[in-house]
Amino acid sequence: LNPPGFPNISRFFSETFRFFWLTMEKYNGNYKLVCADNKAEMLTAWYGGMSGKDLEAALSPDNVLTTSVFCTSNGVKASFENSKVTSMNNTFEHVFGEEKAYGAPFNCKTVITKCGDNCMKEVATYGDGAVYTFTTTFSTQGYTVKTTGANGYIGTAYFERCDPCLAGFYVMESHENLDKMVMEDAGVSASVAAELLSHVAIRITENNGNWTMTDYMADVAPRTINFRLGEESEYEDEVFKMKGTQLVCKTGPATYSNIYKDAKTGKSSVWEATLTDDLMVFKCTKPLNTQSGSVTYRRLADIFGTWKVVANANIEGHMKAMGLPDSMITTVVNERPVSTTEYLGKGKIKTTADTALFKGDLIWRSGEEFDWETAGFKINEIVTHTRAGFVGATKTGKFNTSFKATVGKTFMVIESTIDGMPNSKSTQISVRL
Repeated sequence: LNPPGFPNISRFFSETFRFFWLTMEKYNGNYKLVCADNKAEMLTAWYGGMSGKDLEAALSPDNVLTTSVFCTSNGVKASFENSKVTSMNNTFEHVFGEEKAYGAPFNCKTVITKCGDNCMKEVATYGDGAVYTFTTTFSTQGYTVKTTGANGYIGTAYFERCDPCLAGFYVMESHENLDKMVMEDAGVSASVAAELLSHVAIRITENNGNWTMTDYMADVAPRTINFRLGEESEYEDEVFKMKGTQLVCKTGPATYSNIYKDAKTGKSSVWEATLTDDLMVFKCTKPLNTQSGSVTYRRLADIFGTWKVVANANIEGHMKAMGLPDSMITTVVNERPVSTTEYLGKGKIKTTADTALFKGDLIWRSGEEFDWETAGFKINEIVTHTRAGFVGATKTGKFNTSFKATVGKTFMVIESTIDGMPNSKSTQISVRL
């Protein structure tokens, strides 16, 4: 099959463009200019003679240049936005290999061609006869634009990707008509559908282009699917009695589509996901049967997985302030323990540790108090799962301690302080295994 919008001329050219499209689609997204060499000359080339106040404003450190790039089956759509030079903002669409004339702010004739599975080349001719070549090369982190003119190299600009990442942990905040959709598709009663939707969460991870999505619904056993963007994969769901083929594609900046075809009935469905920094809206645009629905998820930090402590600071000061023995302090400071945090569903989280202070499992819920014991101390604790990581507090005898964790893709940083003792502040850094 040809990609959407591509003329049916020959299988060879169809597959060539299809390969480029599926390869390039992973670079679709939003970007921000972070640095450039010879920036003034490059901007002058890009915009066909930018000068005066416009150039001064564009070069200001307060000006933020962002771009949106979306590769189609046979071309590219893009937009440019300058926060301080709005007259230079523009959106365009271009078919590969065709010459197209552009008005303000570019005022040029240009041809864009693909030159590899992650590269595009644009040759622009301006009204004064000047000719510039812009070579754009993409990576998973961003893209570069190398500019050359009649006298050779002018400069290179570096754009950093700033799309919300699909990978993460999400908890359902609300839904529209999903209960009726579940009743129809799964063949269950209204009460069962309500129970299934009483707590819904998903975790999405990525490793070298291999994606995994684990779906949690109430007390049902977690369901996991594996996929690669732009590649068909098998799909089976015992709860909804579905078995067939799915295709997940990135269809634009911060947007994805999940297309499913049932092996038994031949029916198909389409779901579209739209991401922001804080939310993911998952909407069924083509239902498997007659009922459609949508889900709004809140993004929380992905605190789950296996972590190893790799560094710490002032742990001894913190523990001495609590009166712990020197032998235990030395052991804790020098150990590099491994712990695992697992989502159990329905809001329950299990942390398993094997350290000098604690061995075993802790099961807790965000925002709810729980008790545990360590080294002869009884501890009352509360933890709240947040967008950035988690925050919490403990009460251990007469000591009240507050802590905050910042969780990224690779590292987790936990800072703890005993109330009223600023010198007790300690830091622990762990790496995700």
